[in-house]
Amino acid sequence: MFYNKRDSGYVLIFILWALSLLSMFALQVGLNTRQKLTLLSRLEKRSQLFYAADAGVKKAIALLKSSVEKGSEKSLSRVNVLRHNNPGQFSDIAIGENSSEVSYSAYDQASGERVTRYGVADEQSKLNLNTASFSELTRLLQYGLNFDPQRADDLASAIIDWRERLKESQSGGFYSDDYYDNLEYPYRPKRSPFEVLDELLLIRGVHPRIYAELLNYVTIYGDGKVNINTASRPVLLAMGLEAELVEKILSFRRGFDGIEGTGDEYVFESVDRVANILNQVIALSAAEIQQVFNLTVQSKLTGVSDYFSIQSIAKTANSQETKIITCVYNLPDNKIDYWHEF
Repeated sequence: MFYNKRDSGYVLIFILWALSLLSMFALQVGLNTRQKLTLLSRLEKRSQLFYAADAGVKKAIALLKSSVEKGSEKSLSRVNVLRHNNPGQFSDIAIGENSSEVSYSAYDQASGERVTRYGVADEQSKLNLNTASFSELTRLLQYGLNFDPQRADDLASAIIDWRERLKESQSGGFYSDDYYDNLEYPYRPKRSPFEVLDELLLIRGVHPRIYAELLNYVTIYGDGKVNINTASRPVLLAMGLEAELVEKILSFRRGFDGIEGTGDEYVFESVDRVANILNQVIALSAAEIQQVFNLTVQSKLTGVSDYFSIQSIAKTANSQETKIITCVYNLPDNKIDYWHEF
């Protein structure tokens, strides 16, 4: 059979069309394969970052458990340093090609500035939202967040009204649910204890910036007792101690070198003897002794803590990607009571 030139042209066109189609198909397959490989690479990187951040959490928990098991061999001040200011253990934890750090923002009592410390944060150094009184919350908002008295009164009333119905605010006005009812997406105040700190964001007057600042001073973990060995200046003031007495406590805690977290700090081994111990080093007035005594008989103080927040930040070698895990560890029960990843 013979083909004429016209038939040959048709065949050539068909072949070229088929080749173009195959080329487009191959290109599409290549693009899909590349996208899948890129996705798999990202998933693998995220998985590695998760394990690096998780390793930081596990290391912090192991150190907390070890510090309890060996507590009889170490002074409480040394244990506090191991937990809360230990860059040698927590500033750069190598995990394969990645690394992690366990760190938190702390209030430096001497300089009055916020600093980054490597270790775990003591949840019981803070005021407990489920047990704090109106006056304690008001003072905390004034000393910790620099609120004026009226604004502090309003927010303290709103916090208490969230956990238990407050028919009348402390400033004399009657409380109303109109604010919550008239939101774009209305909801009712909880009227029961806080279960997570994020509930603060639902309360009238609490915005993200205020929430972030409050996290430095409030907690929901523990029985409401505040650790006098780790509590910050605003928390001690919130508990009703006068400023001069608070400075004496902080000065005592810093030890000889006047610097926090160096291992030479003094600690109150027994909360029943806080006034006696402090009075041996720094003279207290009768009124100051009474202030400490009042907190002691009200069972508002402790010298040890059971709950610790852990923030583990994992980074890639070039630090372009991170994975952060935050959790709260319950030391006596050896369990994690809160976990969040981002």
